[in-house]
Amino acid sequence: MASSEGERPRRALSTYKAVFIAIGAAIVGLGLLWLAGSVDAIKGNPGLQSVFNNLGSALITGMALVVLWELVSKRSFAREVIEVTRSAADIERSGITHAGTEYLRDADWDGLFSRVQKLDIFFAYGHTWRGSNLTNLRALARKKGCRIRVYLPDVEDSDTVRQLATRIKGTPEKMIDLIVEARSHFESLYEPGGAEISVFYRPGELLFSAYRFDSTAVITLFAHRKERGGVPTIVCQEPGTLYSFIKLDLDAVNRQSRQVFPQPVVVGNADS
Repeated sequence: MASSEGERPRRALSTYKAVFIAIGAAIVGLGLLWLAGSVDAIKGNPGLQSVFNNLGSALITGMALVVLWELVSKRSFAREVIEVTRSAADIERSGITHAGTEYLRDADWDGLFSRVQKLDIFFAYGHTWRGSNLTNLRALARKKGCRIRVYLPDVEDSDTVRQLATRIKGTPEKMIDLIVEARSHFESLYEPGGAEISVFYRPGELLFSAYRFDSTAVITLFAHRKERGGVPTIVCQEPGTLYSFIKLDLDAVNRQSRQVFPQPVVVGNADS
């Protein structure tokens, strides 16, 4: 704060100095124009008169621009630079690499699938997304050493199903069918010797959809309107703050979920 307060008198002094110089130059310019129109020796020489007129006009116009820049434009320009710099720093800190409203096109899904080792998916049922990325999903499912974890709404939790049914303008029965169909789809991708595939059910409201491809995450938000249309889509990377938020949120989702595929092995006691 002390440094900022110390800068103010120096900025004011610099401004006053520039204004006084501009006023002095403008007075000289007016003098040159007066000489060009009043002194016979100059008036009688068209070439010399033109030089005086042009020089005087240039001084007046140039100094007027200097004053305008010093008093108004320079401050506006400085504020603009500061805002742009601050915005760029905020974006870099968040880790955002892309944002849009067309989730099937805004993310480079082919590129993300081509290099992913661990994929986490958290959505309602993703019918359109699954169809669009079916070839990628099948290819990843065949890769040994890779992992796919899918989190779906819990069809046995009536509140969860009812909330989702209300959001998509469907019935709870229809919602359950869509979720079960998504579960079956991922189960069918499993191949012995291929990727590890796990499916989970999570009770509770779904606030956004998320796809985490190792150190890159894609989130899509929901719209309050009922009509179909674009939805906000954000791509971000580690170690950005937004990526960290998604990672922590998915960790919480994992703790809140129960595994439904493959069925967890229950170890009984010695008498069972």
